[in-house]
Formats: sequence, C-alpha cells, structure tokens
Amino acid sequence: MALLGTAALAMWWLAAQNLAPLDALAREVRSRDARSLAPVTTTGLPDEVAPLATSLNALLERLRSSLDSQRAFVADAAHELRSPLTALKLQVRALDRAPDEAARRAAQQALAAGVERATRLVEQLLTLARSEPGGQPLRLERIDLAELVRQALADTIPYAESRGSSLELDAESPVWVDGDGATLSALARNLADNAVRY
Repeated sequence: MALLGTAALAMWWLAAQNLAPLDALAREVRSRDARSLAPVTTTGLPDEVAPLATSLNALLERLRSSLDSQRAFVADAAHELRSPLTALKLQVRALDRAPDEAARRAAQQALAAGVERATRLVEQLLTLARSEPGGQPLRLERIDLAELVRQALADTIPYAESRGSSLELDAESPVWVDGDGATLSALARNLADNAVRY
C-alpha cells in the first residue's frame, strides 16, 4: 500500500513538472492586457509545448499586422476626408451669404455637388479598405485619367480658393490607363491636397 502511494506521488510530481511550462505560458497570457501583442516567451519550453508557443506568436504577429493596417487606414481616411469636408463647410458659408435667389441656387447646386463628391469618396475609401492585405484584389479597368484627376481636383478647389491658391488641369483630351479607380483617385486627391497645404 505504501508502495502504491509512493508511486502515485511520484506520478503526480512528474505530471506537475511536465505541465509547469504550460502553466507558466498560461499565466503569461492571462497577465497581459488586450493591447499587448508582444510574442510570448519560448525559451526553456519542452519540445511538446514549443510548437504551441510558436503558433501563438504567429497569431499575435498576424493580429499586430492587422491592427497596424487598420490604424493606417483610419489615418489615411481622415486625411482623404479633410479637403471635401472643408469644401462643404465653405459651400455652406457661401449659401448663408448668398445675396439673392440666383446666388442661393448656385450655392445650393455647389453644395449638392460637394455632397455627391464626398459620398463618392467614402465609397472609394471603402473600396480601398477591401483592397487591404487579405481583402479583395484590386480591380483593374480602363480609366480616363484626365477625368479622374478633374473630379479629384473638384474636391480640392474650394479649399484652395479659401487659401488664395488656384488649381489648373491641362488635359484637353482623355488619357486612358488601365488601373484601379479608387486608388488612383486617392493618389490624385493627396497630391492636390498636399500641393495646396504645403
């Protein structure tokens, strides 16, 4: 009977020794807050536990990369929306200051066009979000680059005028390219916005 008790005690001790690294790994994961995506410790882990820690670190790296992409997208979206929203504010002021009915109608039309451009921009930003790594592939199509740039400049012109600047497009005929419309529009708007700001 004593021999059986000793054997059970030895088995319990061996099991505890073998599970100690797994317990330590579990404690490390439990002690982290939701923002901690640093890799877990893999040193000193037995061969049976090391693959689990390696897989967990690979998952944490994918999560970190995904969160970085989301942060970058939010920053880009804020930058993209700055000029159209500034233009809309300026158009609302123009509507408030309209001296007569004809000027009021013209200001209303400009405001409606600005809202339409802002709506189109949001749709393009959502398309760009889907084109992030792991999203839908870019859709190449035949695009008139001159018209695309003309629409992008239309979002920036009110802001440029408020700063005493002017924008001109020298493109009398279509310029056909194969590309992704949302990405090229974002590029054109960024170039125009940065030109006005800096």
